[in-house]
Amino acid sequence: MAEGFIKEAAGQRSLEKEGEYYLMDLIDRNLLIVADKSSNGGVKSCRLHDLLREVCLKKAFEENFFMRVSIPTSKRNIGSDSGSSIVKQRLFTDQVLWGINQNYFASHTRFPETLRKLTLLGTRLHWNYMSTVQQLPKLEVLKLLFDSFMGDLWDIGDEQFQQLKYLELSVLNIRVWNAFSSNFPRLRKLAVRRCLDLSEIPLVLGYISTLEEIEIDDSNTHVVDSVNRIQEAQREIGNCDIHVNIINRFSNYHLF
Repeated sequence: MAEGFIKEAAGQRSLEKEGEYYLMDLIDRNLLIVADKSSNGGVKSCRLHDLLREVCLKKAFEENFFMRVSIPTSKRNIGSDSGSSIVKQRLFTDQVLWGINQNYFASHTRFPETLRKLTLLGTRLHWNYMSTVQQLPKLEVLKLLFDSFMGDLWDIGDEQFQQLKYLELSVLNIRVWNAFSSNFPRLRKLAVRRCLDLSEIPLVLGYISTLEEIEIDDSNTHVVDSVNRIQEAQREIGNCDIHVNIINRFSNYHLF
């Protein structure tokens, strides 16, 4: 309502009632799913089906309807560009970047060394730009979502994600992922969702001593088979600590 998307119906319903009418219409059509209700029985929060979410994101990119969400720890600006989807950069511990191109990323994006959480979405970067991310010394959470990186091959090489504890790959066109257990010395959870072309998750990742959980969906049988092989190989050497969670591809999905 605050953004002006909903207009008050003249002489009929208030703005709030009009918004509630639209919301219930989306729920009745199964486009939104009620997640929680308030004490009076009203809708408190909703979830978006993951397939519908992908359609919305594609439309948002087509219409140049991007946004940037960040949690600042300092108000000191270190750069700005009014012509970009990235309007300001500050000292952040948490950054979400949507829809910037490779040229802008290479020439304007400077991540602070204090960065702990990073989400890239729709940036369509080549995998060689990952070296910039790998150099972040305090990065603990990395989410690569919806065409954030493009290309068949992600070859990590010898570089380490020194402090990374959570890694998510979702809706990427990657086919081959080359990695070593030494690339992720502190990884605790790996999530791979809707990477339909990925041939397998590197089996050596099962030897990461800190790894506790691998979460995937059932959209790619090759990924499912590789995770099962990882778990079986670890059990053969007496390691039963890795929990594998395989979720339904049509289950609800939270973007951040």
